[in-house]
Amino acid sequence: MTPHELTPEQERQAQELAARIQSRSAEAVLAIARTLVTSTDATLFGDTEFQIRQHALGVVADAYNEHLREKKDAATSARPSTARTAAARRRSTTSAREKSSPSAD
Repeated sequence: MTPHELTPEQERQAQELAARIQSRSAEAVLAIARTLVTSTDATLFGDTEFQIRQHALGVVADAYNEHLREKKDAATSARPSTARTAAARRRSTTSAREKSSPSAD
């Protein structure tokens, strides 16, 4: 299976993820469009280009955040472990004792 050949379940997940990414990044896409519409041939590159790249990187960050949130939700929704938890560590009493004063020789 190549990376673009998805199982029906993977396709469903991809469609859901795409919808969340689109929703989350809609403002950044609109900012890109606004920047492009207000640019001229003289201002298209340079600062304008860097602004657009910054917004595009925000879209990529949103995509990663959505994907990672999905993974975290899947991991935390699993059945709780049946393993016993470790008991609380007992404190050492040797470090709590007062130091004796130096003896006079």
